[in-house]
Amino acid sequence: MAIKCHEFFECSKNECRMFDEHEKRNCWDIEPTSTSCTNMLPESVTKESKIFHCHSCAYYRHMRRNQK
Repeated sequence: MAIKCHEFFECSKNECRMFDEHEKRNCWDIEPTSTSCTNMLPESVTKESKIFHCHSCAYYRHMRRNQK
């Protein structure tokens, strides 16, 4: 992975799972309760439905655009 979401957003929420240097998954591949940015989502959100939130995320769009 080229850049992690916390680097992209210059985020300082180091309790977020994405700060783990050994984490190889993208933030949209992780359960919603494991990332700080999804704390604003209802508790009923699952990993599968979280992707709708991710589609509006600048980091998600950046990574998808640069993946091609």
